[in-house]
Amino acid sequence: MNQQADVALAMDWGGTWNRIAVVDRLGEILWQSRQPNAPGADRAQLLAAGAGLIEQARDWCGGRAIAGLGIAVAGPVDAATGTLLDPPNLPALNGVSLKDHWAPALPFPVQIGNDANLAALGEYRYGAGLAARREQNTAATLVYVTVSTGIGGGVIDRGRLFLGANGMAAEIGHQVVDRNNAAAQCQCGAQGCLESLASGTAIARIARRRAAAPGVNSELSARRADEITAESVFAAAGRGDRYLYLAGPAGAGKTHLLVAAARAEEGFYLDPGAEPGIGPAVTEGLEKARLVCLDGVGAAAGRSDWEEALFRLFNALETAGAPLIAADRAPPGRLGLRLPDLASRLASGPVLGLAALDEPELGQVLVGRAQARGIELPPSVAAYLVARERRDVPHLLALLDRLDRHSLAAQRSVTIPFVRSLLAGEGEG
Repeated sequence: MNQQADVALAMDWGGTWNRIAVVDRLGEILWQSRQPNAPGADRAQLLAAGAGLIEQARDWCGGRAIAGLGIAVAGPVDAATGTLLDPPNLPALNGVSLKDHWAPALPFPVQIGNDANLAALGEYRYGAGLAARREQNTAATLVYVTVSTGIGGGVIDRGRLFLGANGMAAEIGHQVVDRNNAAAQCQCGAQGCLESLASGTAIARIARRRAAAPGVNSELSARRADEITAESVFAAAGRGDRYLYLAGPAGAGKTHLLVAAARAEEGFYLDPGAEPGIGPAVTEGLEKARLVCLDGVGAAAGRSDWEEALFRLFNALETAGAPLIAADRAPPGRLGLRLPDLASRLASGPVLGLAALDEPELGQVLVGRAQARGIELPPSVAAYLVARERRDVPHLLALLDRLDRHSLAAQRSVTIPFVRSLLAGEGEG
């Protein structure tokens, strides 16, 4: 910035929006505006819209001296000429040098570069790099990654932009990360690029497809496809997952997880099949709970009163914004439910499969529980119990309780001979 000027114009031209700002010498934004790129706009229309933004910024500056215009553009840019090279998200501007196009008509210099490269430079000068330098902890390299309409990257190495051939050294968005034949097509023409899978555009495309799938219960499902954007997806995610289903065999720890979650959140734990005397009326008002943990949900299958009650509970919880965790041995689609609406609700969220604990893991559970209760249980004894007893957690923990009582009564340590004699005596009884 020259000595006479105290402001500069900064333009950020992405695949969806074109933004412009007036900034001071400290990088502070004094004024800003933006406009969307018109769908299907040709080269002349885009250039005219960009020129209009520049004029708005100059009008705001009034009589202030302007140091220059810096333009950050989404896509590869030839660093020497400022020419756009096949920009995937601005294809109409391919081969255009914005510097040559606008500089002759402006009374100040024009510079252009890739948006991610210039963002990295800005972060180095005014953001994380500045903070590090102030702490005398200057790193040799700063890497900046941007995720927006596309995905880009910038690298600052020892204070200088690392550009590579044609300024494309850090075009990480077009690294191929999925080599399957069915991988998503990228705007650059390749398949499986990072940008085609994780950019804002890709996130919105994936969300539209999933929201339209049968049985999906999401706030996005109620929107038109053109209303589902990356912004709306992130907003929905920020409100948190409200429903989770756990599927796994006996001994996988489902009940322990649900009970622990309910206790931690001061929620409500319910197992419809645990007590024959429990009726579906117990579900009324549970939407006021901080968390509902529904165990053995398959016990409701074929019982119309229970299925209808759980369906109403699911809807009430959703309306109240209260979270639900449900669990059973089988996934939702294999529970044998007769009420289709309940089956679709249970299948609407993420399903987490739990595997039964193997022998070493069961041994660790026993040793951990023993330590928590002040019982000295050597790992060798835990392994002995797991190898000879029924391999489910409730049974093994109940056995640990019996060992504790008998060892205290006999004033003996819990050893393999002690366990062997206790089990043999119980077997004879």
